[in-house]
Amino acid sequence: MISLLVPLLLQAGQQPPAPRRNVPDPGVIATTQQVTPAGVQSVFNGRVTGVRFGTQPGELWVAVPGSAYHLAWADNRVLARGSFEGRAGVQAVAIDPVKRRALVSAIGRVPIAATEGQMPGTLPRLASRPAAQLTFFDDGARGDAVAPAFTSGGLGEYAVGAPAVATKPNDSGHRVAVVPLTVEDRLAILDADNGKPLSSVVLGVAPIAAVVSADGAVAWVTNLGGAKPTPDDRAAKQCCHPRGEPVRVDSRGIASPGSVVRVDVVAARVTQSISVGRHPTALAWDTARARLYVADGNDDSVTVIDTHDNRVVGGIGIAPFRQRGIGASPTALALSRNGRTLFVALGAINAVAVYEIGSSDAGKAMFAGLIPTAWYPSSLDVSGDGRYLAIGALFGVGAGEGRTEGSPGKRGRYVFAERGSVSIVEIPGREQLAAYTTAVLATDKLTLA
Repeated sequence: MISLLVPLLLQAGQQPPAPRRNVPDPGVIATTQQVTPAGVQSVFNGRVTGVRFGTQPGELWVAVPGSAYHLAWADNRVLARGSFEGRAGVQAVAIDPVKRRALVSAIGRVPIAATEGQMPGTLPRLASRPAAQLTFFDDGARGDAVAPAFTSGGLGEYAVGAPAVATKPNDSGHRVAVVPLTVEDRLAILDADNGKPLSSVVLGVAPIAAVVSADGAVAWVTNLGGAKPTPDDRAAKQCCHPRGEPVRVDSRGIASPGSVVRVDVVAARVTQSISVGRHPTALAWDTARARLYVADGNDDSVTVIDTHDNRVVGGIGIAPFRQRGIGASPTALALSRNGRTLFVALGAINAVAVYEIGSSDAGKAMFAGLIPTAWYPSSLDVSGDGRYLAIGALFGVGAGEGRTEGSPGKRGRYVFAERGSVSIVEIPGREQLAAYTTAVLATDKLTLA
C-alpha cells in the first residue's frame, strides 16, 4: 500500500503554462466518476500537490511540477511563477508569515551553488541524482520563472513530504523549518531565515506530514508505515522501488498501523511515538485546545491526539454513508480559525467532509455535510479571515491530450496528461452545505446513514 500511495502523490511532469478557469473538454477520469467542484476553479497542467493561502488577503500559492504559482485567486491572475527543478513534494507548500515567503518541498537536481548547504554526508550520494530539497520564494517577487530566494540544497532522495515553519526562534536561537524526508526516514531541521540545514532526526518508515509549534520547540510527524520492524515483527518489503524497505504487516500481508512521533526540535530527538490508523497522511494541530488531528488514509478515520498528555483521546470514523467499506481515503485536513470545524479531504469520493467539533471536547465531532471537489482532493487550507477553503485536487478536471515518446510520436487522450486544479470555496452555511451534500451523494451514488 505504501509503495502505491507515495508514487500517487509524487508524479513528475512537464512545466505547466498559466492556469485556466476552464478547459474546452470534460477530461477523462479513469475511475469513471463525474466531478462537479464547488467554488471558483483554476486548472493547471500537471498534478497539484500543495495549496496555501498567502500572507496577503486574496493571494494563494499552488505547487505543481516545476512551478510554485503565486496567484490573485479571485481573478485567476498570476502574480509570479516560482521556478524550481523537478516535482513538488506531498502537500508541498508552507507559508512563512514572518519573512512573507512560501516554502516549497521538491525533488530535483540541486543547483551547484546550493551544494554547500547539503546535509552532512549526503553530497557524494546525491550529486548524480535528483535530491529532496526545500525552496524559499519571496512573497513580493513578480514575473515568470522567478528564482527562489534560496534553497536548502540536497537533503535526501526520491521523495519529500509536507514542510512546516515556526514563527519564533527556539532555545537554539534559530527560527526553524522542518520537512520530512520520506525515503531517508528522517525529519530535516533547517534555519527558516536562510535555508541552511541544522540537523536531522531518525524517524519511522516513510514520514510524510509535519507540523511545528510556533516557538519551534516541538514538531509532530506522521510515519506512513509506522515504526521500523524489529527482527520479531512480521514484515514485507515495499514493492517496486530500489530504496524499498521492510514494513510491518499483519498475517494477511496488510500494512500494520502507522504512527505519529513527537520530536524535540532543539535536542533533535524523538520523545514519543503514538500508534494511529493505517497510512497517516496529514496533520492539523489545534494548539489552543492541544488537539492534533491525524488523517488515517487507509482506515477511513481521523485519530485525535491530546498534545498535552501525548495520548490518543478519540477518533472520528469517516463513515456517514449507508454503504460500508467504500474506501473514502482521507488525504488532507484543515481546521476553521476557531477550531470548531474540521475539514477532511476524501480523495476517493471527490469531496471534503465537514465535521463540527464540540467546544467542550475537541475529540468528539458531528458530521455536518460534504463539499464537492474535482478529482482526488489532497491538500486543504483555510484563509486567514476564515471565510474561504482552498481545495487542491491532485488530478483536477481529468486527463487531457498528450503525446507519446519517440519521433514523431502520437497525440491523443493520455492518462498522464494530468490537469490538477484548485477550487476556492466560500465556507458554506447550513443550507448551502446541505445542497452541496446532495450533489456529492448524487454524483457518487451514495446514501447517508
